[in-house]
Amino acid sequence: MGLIGIGVFLAIFFSVTAMAWLQQTDAAPSVGGSAKAVWEPDPEKPAVVENNGDEDYHSGWYMLDKFAGMDEVMMIAISNVGEANGGVFTTFENYGFAEKAWIKIDGNHVKFGTKKINGVRYRFEGTFFSASWSDREREKPLYGTLQKFVKGKKVAEVSGNFKYSEPICSL
Repeated sequence: MGLIGIGVFLAIFFSVTAMAWLQQTDAAPSVGGSAKAVWEPDPEKPAVVENNGDEDYHSGWYMLDKFAGMDEVMMIAISNVGEANGGVFTTFENYGFAEKAWIKIDGNHVKFGTKKINGVRYRFEGTFFSASWSDREREKPLYGTLQKFVKGKKVAEVSGNFKYSEPICSL
């Protein structure tokens, strides 16, 4: 009876260990050579901007002259009107919008990460040069970094001064 108990214990132990290893292997991106994988950050809780009467509300589209390594990116969008929002406009899926998975806005500092679109996620972090995000007196009011992740691995990063544009919708 003792040998059967030990056998059952070992069978369960090795089964659980194998399942954990398989889960970890499936979740990890395959990385060849000596390259290191850069893992995506865990999503943060969504931010909600409440109207306290003193807050300036801003929305805008922000562009770089060139999104090196991200030819599909057209611009990013950031808004602190109502529920904070952000995302990346791409040429995926007929001009797809990679919407925020999480966002954090703290004064003139903004961070957000997007949901997947075509297997790609983006992460942005930037700082506005003044409290007035659009700051029409400054052509490029936002300095930031946009990162692109494929299967959890950072494949591109671009930094620079982002040019402001009024959000417009045309049908």
